[in-house]
Amino acid sequence: MYVLMESNANCPYCGEPVVLEVDLSGGRVQTYEEDCPACCRPLTVHAIQAPREPGAYDVALQREDD
Repeated sequence: MYVLMESNANCPYCGEPVVLEVDLSGGRVQTYEEDCPACCRPLTVHAIQAPREPGAYDVALQREDD
């Protein structure tokens, strides 16, 4: 069963807002690849469970070439 949470961030390539769906059942620390829906460049998504808020994640996007 997947439990998804929406998170918002900006693409580090084009700056457009990106809506991500983080799978809460995927663990406290997650890293995965996803393409930007605006510019189609590959992003590395880092999602880390917030220490004091159960079910909340801090999400950061990284360029593939960084």
